[in-house]
Amino acid sequence: EYSTFIAVDPHARAYEALFNEDSRRIQRNLGPGLAHQNALCLMCHGLGANVPKELHADGAGCEQCHGPAQH
Repeated sequence: EYSTFIAVDPHARAYEALFNEDSRRIQRNLGPGLAHQNALCLMCHGLGANVPKELHADGAGCEQCHGPAQH
């Protein structure tokens, strides 16, 4: 599943989107700062604001919106 997620799913590139011109424009409208450091943006485009930046590289995973996986 991970290989398919990384290769095909646009959610895998959710964090990368925070560096494009649209994100920079949205951040300018929100106020000072950078989109890839904005807690509001990271709620959907990353793994949340209190997560080390290295972990955002895989984008937004399923659990970000759908909740924890079941055992």
